[in-house]
Amino acid sequence: MTLLDNKTMRRVLSVGLAPISLAVVLGACALAASDTASKNTPAEAARDESSPADDVDVGAPNDLDLPKTPTGPGGEVTIPTTKGDPISFKYMEVGDIRLAEGDIVIPDQITSATSLGRAWPGGIVPYVIDASLPSSNRVTDAIAHWEAKTKIRFVPRTKERDYLHFRSGGGCSSMIGHQGNRQFVNLNTGEAPSSVAAVGIDRTGTSDRVFWFYKRGYATAGSLTRTDSASSHFRFIMPPGKALAALIDVAIDQRGHLFAYFDDSTVSEGTPEDFSAYALPKPYALAAGKVPSDVAGFAIDQQNVAYAYYKDGTFSTGDALDLAKNDSDTTYTLAAGKTPENVHKVEVGRNGFVVFYNLMEDHPDGGAPFVRTLEHTVGTRDALAVTVSTIGKTTFTGNCPTGATIHEIGHAMGLFHEQTRHDRDEWVKIMWENIQPENRFNFEKHSLVVGADIGPYDFQSIMHYGPRAFSSNGKDTIVALDGTQFVEQRQGLSDGDLAGIRAMYGD
Repeated sequence: MTLLDNKTMRRVLSVGLAPISLAVVLGACALAASDTASKNTPAEAARDESSPADDVDVGAPNDLDLPKTPTGPGGEVTIPTTKGDPISFKYMEVGDIRLAEGDIVIPDQITSATSLGRAWPGGIVPYVIDASLPSSNRVTDAIAHWEAKTKIRFVPRTKERDYLHFRSGGGCSSMIGHQGNRQFVNLNTGEAPSSVAAVGIDRTGTSDRVFWFYKRGYATAGSLTRTDSASSHFRFIMPPGKALAALIDVAIDQRGHLFAYFDDSTVSEGTPEDFSAYALPKPYALAAGKVPSDVAGFAIDQQNVAYAYYKDGTFSTGDALDLAKNDSDTTYTLAAGKTPENVHKVEVGRNGFVVFYNLMEDHPDGGAPFVRTLEHTVGTRDALAVTVSTIGKTTFTGNCPTGATIHEIGHAMGLFHEQTRHDRDEWVKIMWENIQPENRFNFEKHSLVVGADIGPYDFQSIMHYGPRAFSSNGKDTIVALDGTQFVEQRQGLSDGDLAGIRAMYGD
């Protein structure tokens, strides 16, 4: 089988006067985010705002807030197609957004007007680039690629009712096809372990919420396994006169109060949104002979006992202001092969003490770091890896560069993910045992699709998942049956992608 010699066409839906390609894409897109999203108070969740590039003026926040706390495990919804039988999607609830296949946004309300597969009239797509979106050239470069390869034309919006709005946050996600009114294409700027300034775990809710604070003045809320599963980027306020570079770490007590420790031996008391909402910085004390630069991390447990972990392998305990009030110079142990120099941060969750270890950034397939992880273990206060001896991984918010933007525009034009084709089992094997349990539904095939899978499976499609998408152990989740080695192709539209677009928009 010669994959590159075959012109791949995907499953097509009958739509209007032309069939619409149900091309299948790599995993970060969204169907239709609501034009309005509820504002989140500090007590509910942190607001989602764009994460600025280092050389970009942040300016005003977006006019729309993005996902807050997850509302449930998800469900299944059936959405009509323009002409023919509907498509059933299983989805996961992430805040106010319902995500299918990792990046397809399911509308909050399915009405008679909701339909998949609509082409943009005349192939003309008005658009707006949000002023707060960092690296806006990724949008203009992606648009240039689409215009060079297809007959579709993108025009800056003037007064058009229906248009694409490129904005920051919400993962890498987009609507499927022309949905009407303002239609969001969400593009994260991305984070990595090296951009983390502090970590805090809030235990006041029904489950642990991990707050990740970044060196650029933004934060996300998530879990031990994903940094933005509860909330995408939001701004946090430093105490007056304090620079973010002076922050050592934060710790959150049993009431949900956040204590921010600085390198001048002062600590403030506040919230994840405002570090000094309750008290301005005041002095704190460490163990005798210790200075702030000796600290590997701060933590506060369920009994509001505060801990200072030092880089020499010892820790002291006390309260938030006197961290050696109870005892000091106690030795702690780490996971096998780890030393105090490897400790990035220490926090306390419901299941014990959590240690985050220094930095590990994956570059799948030799490409950009779409998968970014930080190792962690769980244990007791002095045996920091006794409860969980194996090392877990935290996945960071992915970046959405030009190639990912081309992919998201593909969704907005009407393309679906390649690996959900009905005939995919003739081409690939899904390694279910390697997939994160909570994300296995993303690999199911669509049901009740009008049309047929025409032509060979397209490994070269920009709409195809990478071989390790949603992996729980770093192993492949998608394997070609004939042994073909493929990568997550994000360079540009394939011949098969173009065939699908021609089927929908004409030559």
